[in-house]
Amino acid sequence: MTSQPTNTSQKNPVEMLREQVTLLDQMNQTQQEQLQVLRSLSEQLAHLQVEVKQFAQSASRVRVEDFNMPFSSMVPFLFKRTFALFIVSITLGFISFCIFFVFMIAVGSYFR
Repeated sequence: MTSQPTNTSQKNPVEMLREQVTLLDQMNQTQQEQLQVLRSLSEQLAHLQVEVKQFAQSASRVRVEDFNMPFSSMVPFLFKRTFALFIVSITLGFISFCIFFVFMIAVGSYFR
C-alpha cells in the first residue's frame, strides 16, 4: 500500500500573480493609511511643542526685593518661629541621644 499524494488543482501562475498583486495593493493601502495617521500625529506633536515653547516664554520670573511687614505682625511671627525651632532642636537632640546610646551599647560590648 503506497500512499499517493492527492491531486490538488494547481493554480495558473497568472492567477497566482494576480492574487499576489491584490495582496500587495491591500498592504500598500494599509501602509498609506498608517502613514497618514503618523503624519497627523506628527503635526499634533509639532503643534503641542509650539504651545509649550510659547507657555515657557510667557512664564515670567519673580524677584522679591523688599516686603513691608508691620512690627506688630513681625513679633508674633518671630515668637512662633523661635518656639518651633526650640521644639525641633529638642526632638533632634533626643533622636541623636538615642542613636548615640544604641551605638555605645553596640560598640561598648566590643571593647570589654
